[in-house]
Amino acid sequence: MKKIRIIMMFLSFFFIGCNGDSSNTPSLLPIVIPIDLSKSGDKVEFDIQTDGKSRPYYVQIEFTRDNKVENGVSDFKILKKIVGKVFYQGEKQFATGVIIPIDIKVYKIKKNAKKLISDKIYNSQGAMVFTREYIARDIEGYKLDKGKYKFIVTNMKSISQMKNRKANIRFTRRTK
Repeated sequence: MKKIRIIMMFLSFFFIGCNGDSSNTPSLLPIVIPIDLSKSGDKVEFDIQTDGKSRPYYVQIEFTRDNKVENGVSDFKILKKIVGKVFYQGEKQFATGVIIPIDIKVYKIKKNAKKLISDKIYNSQGAMVFTREYIARDIEGYKLDKGKYKFIVTNMKSISQMKNRKANIRFTRRTK
C-alpha cells in the first residue's frame, strides 16, 4: 500500500507539480490518493500548480462504497452511519457520524523554498456528497493564488470502524 501511495504522490508531482503549462491543471483534477483512516499518523502528500483564477479548492475525505450485503444489512447503510451527514436547522449547521481529526499543512513553493501558509487540525464530521462510488466529506476549502503548493494531509486518530475500509484524500476545485 505504501508503494502505491509513493507512486501516486510521484505521479501527482510529475503531472501537476512539474507541469509548466498550468492551463492543463483543470483536466488533471481531482487528485485522489488512498489514506488508511484506521491508522493514526497515516498521511498523503501532493503538489498542485494553480492557474491564478481565484477559485475554491477543497480537500475532502472520500469513503469508498461497497455494494455488499451482510446479515441483511447493506454495507452502504453501515458506511452512512460511520460517515454521517450534514444538515441545517435554520442557519445552524449540525453533523452526525464519527469525528475524524485530520491535520492539513499547506506550503507555498517559490523556487526551492517552502513557506507554511496553513497548519490546522480539522475535526471532520458529516458528509455532503453521496454518489454510487463514494461518499465525500469536505474538510476545508482554500482560495489559492497562482503558484505551486504542497499539501500534507495526516490522519490524527485511529478510527476502528474504518479497518478494512477504503478511503481517499480527494483534492478538487469548484468552478465558482
